[in-house]
Amino acid sequence: MMHRLYLYLIISICFIGFVNCSADIEPDSERQTEPEQVFQFTISIKNAQAKPISPSGVYLYDPEQGRSGSPLVTFSGDDTGIITGQAKKGTPSLFRVHSAYHQIVYFFLPSYYEDTLSVTIHSEPVVLADEVTPRILGNFNHYDDFSAIEMVMDEDGTWSALIEADTDSLTYIIDGASRLGRVHGTDGQLRHSQVHTAIDPGIESVIRNDGSNRFEIIFDPARFSNREQSPEIRFGKNTPVLAAGIAKSYASMIRQADTIQVLEKQGETVTISHFDTFLEELRQVTKHYDHPTVEQATRLAKANFSEYLNPDDEWIDKLMEDIVPNSEIWLMHYPVLSDLFYHSTRMEDVSRSLWDIYRQHGHESVRGEALYNLLKFHYERGEDEEWYQAHYDLVRLYPDHKRINYSYNRGFAPQAVVHVGEYFPALEFSPLYEDEPKLIPAQNNAPLTILYFWSVNNTISREKVDLLENLYEEFAELGLTIYTIALDGNRERVQRFHEHRNLPWQGGFEQFSSSAIQVLGITEVPHTIILNNENRILVFDEEFLADEDVIESIDRYLNENL
Repeated sequence: MMHRLYLYLIISICFIGFVNCSADIEPDSERQTEPEQVFQFTISIKNAQAKPISPSGVYLYDPEQGRSGSPLVTFSGDDTGIITGQAKKGTPSLFRVHSAYHQIVYFFLPSYYEDTLSVTIHSEPVVLADEVTPRILGNFNHYDDFSAIEMVMDEDGTWSALIEADTDSLTYIIDGASRLGRVHGTDGQLRHSQVHTAIDPGIESVIRNDGSNRFEIIFDPARFSNREQSPEIRFGKNTPVLAAGIAKSYASMIRQADTIQVLEKQGETVTISHFDTFLEELRQVTKHYDHPTVEQATRLAKANFSEYLNPDDEWIDKLMEDIVPNSEIWLMHYPVLSDLFYHSTRMEDVSRSLWDIYRQHGHESVRGEALYNLLKFHYERGEDEEWYQAHYDLVRLYPDHKRINYSYNRGFAPQAVVHVGEYFPALEFSPLYEDEPKLIPAQNNAPLTILYFWSVNNTISREKVDLLENLYEEFAELGLTIYTIALDGNRERVQRFHEHRNLPWQGGFEQFSSSAIQVLGITEVPHTIILNNENRILVFDEEFLADEDVIESIDRYLNENL
């Protein structure tokens, strides 16, 4: 039976594709849909003084992909700060609202069947970081933050940078100034950004060429707010209670997640007091939008922060029991299923709930998350037949699901083949450049080989390249070999990174869904594999390069084994 399942899994991985149900919606375009199938929305963007903000714009996202995905469609506002557009009825949507000098506002709208939607948003002003260190990203450097231009502080407190570029106009954004990422500049003409090569599109600044191919950019921190202010979202009086309540719950949840991210980046300890505003916002939602599903949505929003709020087991069990398996509110943040699973003590009940979600839910990401947790459930109970079947279904039905690799990596998968002490398999990785040979680590006879899997879009994994450069400089003469293999992202952007840093080793480029990465079970970056001179695996640990003793460990190994 084991051999048959293994064969089925290999066939499934090789031949079954993943269908993107959103393929009929083109980026940066108006939706061409029959009038009776869409609703018209109007979103008015204002500041705290109720004055319209321009420029402004709205992006619609697929909730399954979340806010890190690519926008399905964009809409621009006019000078009045009013954005109009249309969206499909009966389909949940994730709205992302941009406005000049203000933070991004998100809200999740469940399936909507009314003809119109009216929303007024009083946006939260951008708050700069405590220590402003602005850098320029723009069309002159493909918006690559690793090749950003540093700005210099002038005597009047403004920051400036001089850029030479052969272009009619320079479009740019400022990196390293805002607490939550990037902002536009304070000179030039502001405009709402459509789809471009920046990771985080939104508002850009534009400066015209004065004929000298020299652009002076000035950034004035005084133009930004120095105090925090919660955004306010008001729905029209005809908006169904269910839609408005869930939308506000999601908006509060995302804002709180960003707040926690900032605190952790600053090295602060997150305490229950940091949730006072968030919890009060959710209390107001349940007070003004009296609906059982809205109440569930607020509880689900809180469940995303269970590591800080410490809900008791009964609270978790009740939430799993109350939310129906096919409820759209699971789309608010479907990885919370794993958090609920970990906190529950009524595992039999949770198992039945997960099976129901897997069988009844219409969205593949949610079903895959439920199925992954079922796989863990049966693995931990030693129920081999159910374990094999759950993993087989996960690979067969969702070959690109991010949890597949995690199951290999943690040993939950029946056919995991890569372990410390074993020979590294003869896997081939695609080269970063077409004229370079494939990377085949098993054919390498170096005394020590580091395989580093990373993403150019992942700041943490990108920063570890500095450590790799130090290792290479110190130990290359002793035979240390390094391969960096980028996963996902844009190949040209990875090439630019290699060229900008002048990295002295060969790079590779793969997708998380490729067969070689599936076999290794790599689901997260950074991930490090270290091989000895016989190509046996010494380290198979994604956290290895975070070890403070890594240089000493490599030094000791090379000197003891040469």
